[in-house]
Amino acid sequence: MNNISRDIPALTGLRFVAAFYVFLFHIHIRMPLTENTFLAGIIGQGAIGMTIFFVLSGFILTHRYSYRDYSDRSFIVSRIARIYPIYIASFLLAVPVLYFQLDDFRFGIFSAVIQVIVIFVTVVTMLQAWFPMLFSYVNNSASWSLSVEAFFYATFLLIEKRVVSLGRTELIGLCIILYVVSSGTAIPYYSFENRPTHGLQIFYAMPIFRLAEFVLGMVIYHLVKKTDLASKVNTSHICILLLIACIYLGTFGPNLPLFIGHNWIVIPLVSSLLVLLSCQKNSLFEKFLKSGPVLYLGKISYCFYCFQFHVLTVLVYVFKNQEIDPLTFFTISFFCLLTISSFFYHVLEEPARKFISRKYSSPCRQIEGATV
Repeated sequence: MNNISRDIPALTGLRFVAAFYVFLFHIHIRMPLTENTFLAGIIGQGAIGMTIFFVLSGFILTHRYSYRDYSDRSFIVSRIARIYPIYIASFLLAVPVLYFQLDDFRFGIFSAVIQVIVIFVTVVTMLQAWFPMLFSYVNNSASWSLSVEAFFYATFLLIEKRVVSLGRTELIGLCIILYVVSSGTAIPYYSFENRPTHGLQIFYAMPIFRLAEFVLGMVIYHLVKKTDLASKVNTSHICILLLIACIYLGTFGPNLPLFIGHNWIVIPLVSSLLVLLSCQKNSLFEKFLKSGPVLYLGKISYCFYCFQFHVLTVLVYVFKNQEIDPLTFFTISFFCLLTISSFFYHVLEEPARKFISRKYSSPCRQIEGATV
């Protein structure tokens, strides 16, 4: 059996890789970045970055709390401190866009008021992902996934108490089941022509359909702790999986627009990478992901993810009557987003997290380099 390193800074860098992939996807659907069919196929499936986030989230949370005693209160406070300040800030900054998103007030001012109330209530309570019709409102590029994460947090303690007690054989069986579930969710959707109108919003964005990915991250962590799984994974295996994923996405990706249909290859790739990064030092991937610049980008990746909608919405409006090269648009967007993300990370995210944790939670030991 292998012991997982207590400090895993490379996982923080991996968060930025996922956020950047989603960022490329969000630009591409607004302004195609390339005319090359193969590359467009890979970039156009950038929403699979969310699978990386969800599996990574389950793995890191389990790792973080396996090294300390914690109360339910401490867990809840730490999660609120981690995501809520930036979540609310990004929502409030996107509120002006509501004027253009509401249903043209065609049902009268009373209907518009009801819509606004529903949006505010569901966003503040982080329940919006449970209502498919709300997917396209306000900061839809990020807020739906944070609603999904909130559901994960609400179930984590209960699930962890069950998973931690499982033996090696049970963990392997559960891992297989979760992989099949997370990869097979799209099969019923593609098997019938009578599909729901909000198919993408339901199967891609509804929390219950993404839970298997999160729990899989938890199970992978315990498998590494209780088996010799790490000895079976090396850099060459991940390179092969990455090559297969790129060829598959570039060739067949656009034919499966539900995104979670790609989990059959994405999950083995992410899981293998997590095993490698958590147990083996000095691999090619670890050196890159824990390098200074990538590590810093990983730290600001939450802000980088949350404020994509704002930057892209403003820049699309600014350049709407101008011809701009996609690469130029990408460069401007990227550096604007980096600046904003760095600002909010230092001015709001970290200070607010420390303040809330210090004021409302009991003292606890922090695991550096493994935050989520």
